[in-house]
Amino acid sequence: MDLSLAKCEILMEVVESGSLTSASQRLGITQSAVSHSISGLEEELGYTLLTRGKNGVELTSDGKLFSSRIESFFLSGEQLMQDMADYGRSYRIPLKIGISLKKCNVSFMCFCAPIFIELLKVFLFKTPK
Repeated sequence: MDLSLAKCEILMEVVESGSLTSASQRLGITQSAVSHSISGLEEELGYTLLTRGKNGVELTSDGKLFSSRIESFFLSGEQLMQDMADYGRSYRIPLKIGISLKKCNVSFMCFCAPIFIELLKVFLFKTPK
């Protein structure tokens, strides 16, 4: 499985905005592109994430589980970047970590990010001040 983070970001925007149309306007892409992205994500996962209706969209139970995990993943990435920024400021050593969320797949990041974070903690602990 090679889930795209871009598709996950689109899903989260749809969830936040409550409709495909609102999400497309906020993202600056067509409603059709949003719909195709969500459909592709559902096909890759093998289950339905959203129920679509006249009053917008709602997450299915599977969609709630998936979106909560994706939200946690995005928050972990943001926390990692904040921790690294704080570390750099405290030691005044430039430390740059580049992560292109557009080019990484969700499977890699979900499983490798926690390992990467633990390795960074060891590095930070063992690095002299």
